[in-house]
Amino acid sequence: MTTGTTSAYIASGGRASPSAWGGGPVRVGEWVSPAFFVHILAWGEAVKTTRAEVETGVEELLSGAGFELVQLEWGGHPKRPVLRVRIERAALDRPVSLGDCTAVSREIEARLDEGDLVPDSYVLEVSSPGLERPLTRGRDFRRFRGRRVVLFGEEPLWEGSRRLEGELLGYAARPEESVIRMRLPQGDEVEIRRASLASARLVHEWPS
Repeated sequence: MTTGTTSAYIASGGRASPSAWGGGPVRVGEWVSPAFFVHILAWGEAVKTTRAEVETGVEELLSGAGFELVQLEWGGHPKRPVLRVRIERAALDRPVSLGDCTAVSREIEARLDEGDLVPDSYVLEVSSPGLERPLTRGRDFRRFRGRRVVLFGEEPLWEGSRRLEGELLGYAARPEESVIRMRLPQGDEVEIRRASLASARLVHEWPS
């Protein structure tokens, strides 16, 4: 299991037609972390689609290229959305590099173009998960058992708090509801309903 960061720079580009590829650094040599690639695109007529369709298409594309989707977030304005795609290698053999992000970004761009899946213009950001990786699926909570995590709730999670930090003990997908088990700093072991979560992520513990 590999989790880490890779230095990279941010770049942007644009085009007037679906087949053109533009590029040029916004701030040449600016170092950021984690590995990160940004491309700005504009073309055609705005087309409506569901976010689920886009996510499904991105997952299929990544799977064929040896990557997995960690998270797909939507931001920006409806007429110019920002798609933030976090990826990792399916084999977990090494961190995602800037080259990986660039290649995946171009593949996603081509897929979105083919299906006219987004409005006239959008910003596509592809990055590695980073040290404090988001936990978005049941398998994430199983995989990182024993790691320190922080949970944020749509509602109070425990004793009136919407934020809980502690050791991840496991995940149970029950017929009635899925729960996350964790040990709090004071030693209490609690179960949190997954449906009550707004978000969750790893907590990176720096060596002392």
